[in-house]
Amino acid sequence: MISNKELMQRRSQAIPRGVGQIHPIFADRAENCRVWDVEGREYLDFAGGIAVLNTGHLHPKVVAAVEAQLKKLSHTCFQVLAYEPYLELCEIMNACGRRCRAILPRKLCWLRPVPKRWKMR
Repeated sequence: MISNKELMQRRSQAIPRGVGQIHPIFADRAENCRVWDVEGREYLDFAGGIAVLNTGHLHPKVVAAVEAQLKKLSHTCFQVLAYEPYLELCEIMNACGRRCRAILPRKLCWLRPVPKRWKMR
């Protein structure tokens, strides 16, 4: 079994110092709110990575959705080869934006002056 210390030594040789790492541990696996390091120690995941903050690690519905998508298409750059789910997500986000503009007081929508063409209508 490899240790966190060994991996930290390899890291110091392979990764620039400008790339930070808060804790000197390396994750091996995770489930729900728990993470295990390469030495088998268990931690509560208080860091909540971007992709798991709301659902936890390996949420069954997320895993099923990812598996279904991977059977169809794993990745493409929309600007080169468009695909409908990207368009659908943009439509949903645009609809949310329109609802927010209708609900929020106008003064909350202005963070700084912007060119006229960008102003809310």
